[in-house]
Amino acid sequence: MDYGYARVSTTQQDLDRQLDALTKAGIDNKRIYSDKKSGATADRPGLIDVLDRLRSGDVLVVYTLDRLGRTVRDVLNHIHELRAAGIGLRTLADAIPIDTSKPGDAISELAIVLLSLSLRWNAPTPWNEPHTHEPSAKNAGNGPAAR
Repeated sequence: MDYGYARVSTTQQDLDRQLDALTKAGIDNKRIYSDKKSGATADRPGLIDVLDRLRSGDVLVVYTLDRLGRTVRDVLNHIHELRAAGIGLRTLADAIPIDTSKPGDAISELAIVLLSLSLRWNAPTPWNEPHTHEPSAKNAGNGPAAR
């Protein structure tokens, strides 16, 4: 059985795009869980609820992989725990689609390997770069005010 999970980081953000995609993917509204909380916190009641309901053979569907956590390590831990429990994971809108419910899906395996390697090599990814709105040091002095 497929279950959906959607998350946005703040209460001011809208879940509609993710919820619509999950519904269009055929997931019953009664099996879609959501949170309006940062991925950096472990206190995500929607994620906790859906993880408690999942059983071997079920599939967790998310809009994009980063909805599961804020860091590559957190996401990989979830993937590992789901896989160990016999639960699949499918994404709907990632550039490299992931569907671990299909044994031998080479693209999904490649995506997971790439995530693992980025963690091992500490390569910058959207999930492990610091979030800042300040100009970077390399761009300092290059703007109009520097002239």
